[in-house]
Amino acid sequence: MKALKVLDLLRHRLILLSTPKEEEFLPKERILIHKSGEHLVAKVLTILPNKIEEKDKEEPWTFEKKLNEKENQQYEKIQKDEKTRIIKAQKMADKLKLEMRIFASRIGWKERIVSFFFTCDEAVDFRELLKLMGADFKCRIHLERVGSRDKARIVGGFGVCGRETCCSSYKNRLISVPMDAVRDQGIMIKENNKLLGLCSKLKCCFLYELPLYREKRKSLPHIRQTIMTKNNQKGRVIGLDILNQKVKVLLLDPEVIETFDVEEINTQ
Repeated sequence: MKALKVLDLLRHRLILLSTPKEEEFLPKERILIHKSGEHLVAKVLTILPNKIEEKDKEEPWTFEKKLNEKENQQYEKIQKDEKTRIIKAQKMADKLKLEMRIFASRIGWKERIVSFFFTCDEAVDFRELLKLMGADFKCRIHLERVGSRDKARIVGGFGVCGRETCCSSYKNRLISVPMDAVRDQGIMIKENNKLLGLCSKLKCCFLYELPLYREKRKSLPHIRQTIMTKNNQKGRVIGLDILNQKVKVLLLDPEVIETFDVEEINTQ
């Protein structure tokens, strides 16, 4: 068996999937998967090097087939009226005085189910809205509230690195990024908007190099710590270059600033 990481294009969730070994797949290729009589169109994201253990499968989805050219065209055609669907659904929500903002919609395989995603500041009771939408769209409705990070994942986009955002391209789960992940890399925090991703929260990429920074940080002194240089000059640490293992020191006599390799100072 071959392992794939695919994106459920209806509910916008990542799924680990086992597929026949003889099948060949391309990134962004659409495939049809199913479970318990439900069919979904999914997009191939990553071809994994190892097969998926049963315990790692989040959902028991089964690969059925690749979409052919005609099926791809049909699928793309039914998605084109997304803006119209969103406007119509938002008007229904406004009519019921629900404080919610619907921003995305997807149609499932054979148009049997339509999903809508919305954000709101407080929880809302949308049971009456589901009834109105079901009667109007004449199909099953999947209505889901998401946060700002999930909204960024669904809408998609590109980071400052020039690549598609991690959350919308390959990440299985959205993990909260603590402020310590920024502090421990010696990055200026105050009034630094470059720390935020499209979701207006700390960028996921701060977690990637964090273990390396924390390991290298162990050998460096603390900011404002008093040290002695190899020439027996007394000074105070005012800056660190963690990756290059250098320490910026304010020498006390004479009062000048110099940079030293970590091996050239004594913290005792």
